[in-house]
Amino acid sequence: MENKQIDMLNMLLIIVKYKRMIFWITSVISIIAVIYVLIAPQYWTSSATILPVESEKIGFTLGSTLLGAGASFLGSGIEESANNYITIMKSRMFSKKIMNKFDLQTYYEVENEDSLKVFDDIYRMMQKDVEIEFDAKFGTIDISITTKDKYLSADITDYYWQQLEQYNQNDRLTKGKQQRLFLEARVSEMTETIDHNMKLITQFKEENKAIELDVQTMNTISMYAELVTQKFTTEMELEQSSKYLPDNSPIINRLKNRISIIKNKISKIEKTEVNDRSEYIIGLDNIPSLSNEYAHLKMNLLINRQVYEFLYPQLENAKIEELKDLPTIEVIDKARPSGYRTKPKRARTCILMFFIGLTTSILFAFLAERINSIKKDSLQFALLNEIKNHLKFNK
Repeated sequence: MENKQIDMLNMLLIIVKYKRMIFWITSVISIIAVIYVLIAPQYWTSSATILPVESEKIGFTLGSTLLGAGASFLGSGIEESANNYITIMKSRMFSKKIMNKFDLQTYYEVENEDSLKVFDDIYRMMQKDVEIEFDAKFGTIDISITTKDKYLSADITDYYWQQLEQYNQNDRLTKGKQQRLFLEARVSEMTETIDHNMKLITQFKEENKAIELDVQTMNTISMYAELVTQKFTTEMELEQSSKYLPDNSPIINRLKNRISIIKNKISKIEKTEVNDRSEYIIGLDNIPSLSNEYAHLKMNLLINRQVYEFLYPQLENAKIEELKDLPTIEVIDKARPSGYRTKPKRARTCILMFFIGLTTSILFAFLAERINSIKKDSLQFALLNEIKNHLKFNK
């Protein structure tokens, strides 16, 4: 116990003996630290938190056989969606939008005649300042941006999730959107056609004083319109199914056979030979000229209306499916300018450097005391001189 007390007293004695050296070394290191934290660039970090919204993806069916036995598309999980979003935001395409929006070439002071090298240099620097991570515990994506300007950090952070949302809504063409665009064009076309048919019928009635057809003629037209409608819808199902199914698919073959049968029935109605059709069905080309013209006008209108009635519910269904199929995000926390610097941490740096300086100076004090004690011992001093001689390079 007494030896420990003597050692502690010896250590204290050495510290007091070399107090000036300890003071100056500690002071110099501390002053250097203070100067550094005052002149060093200040960095600010802004963060935003977004939540990927998992949407239910249900297959869209056009008629009874469009995609086959009720095909369905299952949406990926939250984690998979989050990883996809992170990959998109870290991509070069996405980063280029950020670079152009905020002129990061000027911010990073990158100068190079080769535009490709400029992009690579800025992209590499951005990776150090951009942090995008998935929080598995809460299922959220955290976006953090660090720059020398607190407002720039907040603006870039918000721009990231805004561009991601825009990409989801505009740039990413989903199956639901494809269906909706297809049906929207057809419905618009049918609407214009029906309007044109109604104008032609009105004009015909005015010119011919509203000629009416008998019951048999109306039945023929109705039957013919029904067959033409079936032919149209089946052909559209075939057209849409061909996008997803191979040519030798049983569904494709069944649709082609159905179209062939319908065409055969239509051909029989259009022919005048009685043997080819029922005697109660009047051939279209047997109707008197005016009635025939009026019948065709009414028939076209009826066909187009039936097609419209078939297409419009499908369009509304496609709009609903598009909303289900469209990936989107929910912003939990928007970015705001930070009130605290990310770096340098002035107080922490100064305190740390003070203790480093103090520790270093105390070690130097013990080393100096050890050297002095060796000098007092002639044998150890001789060994010390010999070590110095061996450390010298021979000329």
